[in-house]
Amino acid sequence: MGNIIQIQNLNFEFSRNKPVLKNINLSVPKGSIFGFLGANGAGKSTTMKMLIGSIPDESGAIKIFDKNLAELYPDGFHKIGSLIDTAAFYDHLSGWENLLIISRLRNLPEPECERVLHLVDLWESRHMKMKRYSLGMKQRLSIAMTLLGKPELLILDEPVNGLDPNGMLEMRELLIKLNRDEGVTIFISSHLLQEIEKMITHLAIISHGEIRFAGSIKDLNELYRYDHIRIGLNNAPQFIVQIPESYSPKIIDSSTIEITAESKENIASLIKKLVLNDAEIFEIKNSAGLEDWFMEITKN
Repeated sequence: MGNIIQIQNLNFEFSRNKPVLKNINLSVPKGSIFGFLGANGAGKSTTMKMLIGSIPDESGAIKIFDKNLAELYPDGFHKIGSLIDTAAFYDHLSGWENLLIISRLRNLPEPECERVLHLVDLWESRHMKMKRYSLGMKQRLSIAMTLLGKPELLILDEPVNGLDPNGMLEMRELLIKLNRDEGVTIFISSHLLQEIEKMITHLAIISHGEIRFAGSIKDLNELYRYDHIRIGLNNAPQFIVQIPESYSPKIIDSSTIEITAESKENIASLIKKLVLNDAEIFEIKNSAGLEDWFMEITKN
């Protein structure tokens, strides 16, 4: 499949002895929706600004489409759509007129504006003045601007920031549709794990300028699926002594034991053993795992 973005040993500092990025290594597979996750100030925006060349990559650590940025740009901008910070609009003009200005600057035909407005579901609102657009509509129009010219890669910095739950859902459905139907690779940053987790195929977690995890969602689930399993049963103290040390059993209260298991087979064999010893189990649930772990890594 190959990687569209390849970053090797990227370091960056704005002032001496204050590193912003420390030895960043990332591979973004072609066709993926890649989540770049971390708290505010972790280094996400700096990395993304370096990807689009607005902060120079002087060490040549970044390759996009197998080219160093110095040889990729400016021609490479035709293959990349990016949204860093928020897009600027002419509020007194309509959505259509705003798009038309961008497309003319880029020598793109007018039907291209129609195509992207249909993609982001704003065709019906195209003649509405920008000042009447909701935040969600503005974000969708911003995405439409990045889609002009059919880019192969989208680089989006916090596109769900500030959206209400409905706006987040619309954005998620739009990005999944672009990835699935148009084959666009999407590199998207966020500090909202729960929201972004529903659409991404791969991710990296950055904290204080360092990558703490990089891999597929499948890799992540394998790591964190079986932590903090809580078993609800009557008379927990009587049964905790029957649970092997390898499960790291802990009493939470008189009717709850927490364990960590290596696989679902481990959980099944433990439950079977407890039931054969007359344990009255009424609940099994995963009480923490990924969200707690993410908060632990990313909190400043």
